[in-house]
Amino acid sequence: MANFSRHDQRHSLDRLRWPLQLTRFGILAERVVAAFWPLFSLVLLTIAALMLGLQDLVSVEVVWGAACVAVLGSVAAFVYGVRRFKFPTKFD
Repeated sequence: MANFSRHDQRHSLDRLRWPLQLTRFGILAERVVAAFWPLFSLVLLTIAALMLGLQDLVSVEVVWGAACVAVLGSVAAFVYGVRRFKFPTKFD
């Protein structure tokens, strides 16, 4: 059985600190995307419609109606994401 000094143990733990931090960050990013994907999709869909110039092809009333729907949908998707999001802990 090998005996390790406290210095060896501390050195080993210090070498693991950075990979563990990266893993926790990855889990956090995964949970954010899983919870807020409807919001991200709606924002990207709105940006795509604006970049295609669809607002130039329809009347102003349709643009305002679509903007209201996009804002209401974004608020609903944000609330949905906040309710689904669970912050990762060390024990997850």
